[in-house]
Amino acid sequence: MVNRRIRALLFFFIILSIGGLMMAVSFMEREQKGPVVAEDRDAVKRLERINFYGVDGTRKVWELFADRGVQKRGDLVLLDNVKLIYHIDGESHTLTGKKASYDRKHEEIEVEGDVKVVSTEGYTLLTDFLRYSLSAKKVSTDRPVRFLSDKMDVEGVGLDADLSTSRIKVLKDVRAVLKDVYI
Repeated sequence: MVNRRIRALLFFFIILSIGGLMMAVSFMEREQKGPVVAEDRDAVKRLERINFYGVDGTRKVWELFADRGVQKRGDLVLLDNVKLIYHIDGESHTLTGKKASYDRKHEEIEVEGDVKVVSTEGYTLLTDFLRYSLSAKKVSTDRPVRFLSDKMDVEGVGLDADLSTSRIKVLKDVRAVLKDVYI
């Protein structure tokens, strides 16, 4: 029972964080803040000190911060040193990573380099790479993952999460440590 609740909560904040990053990047062109610097031949736009946010009425839903961003020709947006904060029902989920890319045509977001998702509920996901496919509604990685909480820690290699079925699967070398559990 506890395992299912923890799994559901972890899945929920991973999806919210990555979904918020996708929304933030999709609004890049409409809500530019910060100085636009010189363009190179591959870049359509170059941004520094990026700070975007999305609102629902008067309530701030998400905030995106990045040191730099580049809108490439076509549908690709690249970001450096990304921090996304997604607010929902008084809780927040923070996703950080060294680099992110958003392919608007294929509806895929990839975050890599010290990827960390932290919820105010006390759950943390650590990995080096996450991919989110909007069209397939799936989150995946083939890299090592760690879920940390005050009740349980789970480690393994690879992750498949299906949004439509609310299932998270650690693919191999799974190790779970239960804390404060009485049998």
